[in-house]
Amino acid sequence: MIIKLYKQAWNFLREIKKYIYFIAILFLVSGVLGIAYPLLFADIIQKLIEDVVSKTEGMGFLSLFWFIFQNNSSTAFIGVLLGILVGIAPVLLCFFNGYVLGFVLNKSSSLGFFGILARIVPHGVFELPALVISLALGLKLGLYLFMKKDKKKGFLYVAEKSLKVFLLVVLPLLLVAAFIETCLMFLFR
Repeated sequence: MIIKLYKQAWNFLREIKKYIYFIAILFLVSGVLGIAYPLLFADIIQKLIEDVVSKTEGMGFLSLFWFIFQNNSSTAFIGVLLGILVGIAPVLLCFFNGYVLGFVLNKSSSLGFFGILARIVPHGVFELPALVISLALGLKLGLYLFMKKDKKKGFLYVAEKSLKVFLLVVLPLLLVAAFIETCLMFLFR
């Protein structure tokens, strides 16, 4: 049964690959903008970073792990859910998250190339695909509602498949990413 569900989830990912590519390219472009022009949203991003630091300060391993996992999974789920609004929310979330990553990379340049890689790549390998997939699911849902004539039947199909992908692909990726990120945060304290 579970193998069949996984196959369905991966088949649906192949079905929505053009949405995945679009979101990935938008993320990359916004990341480059964040690196090149970090002053655009500097105050907002700095405030967000300070809020996260203050919330996580002094947390133990399990509390920090849960915080990271909950934060990332809720962002990913919101990206899927708010896709219903004609796909605008996933695009905006993608742009903002890519820009924030670019901003952080710019501000972390004093760590050097390998220092940045050591802090971002180990969990980013799991977290970024999960985010891209969830935002692509949201975009697919929103555009489906906007573009298709037989909305109800097709929407239920897309919603069901999106939920399977979210539960069987996105959440496990975010679980691994949260564990690695928590380990790295304790390692680099």
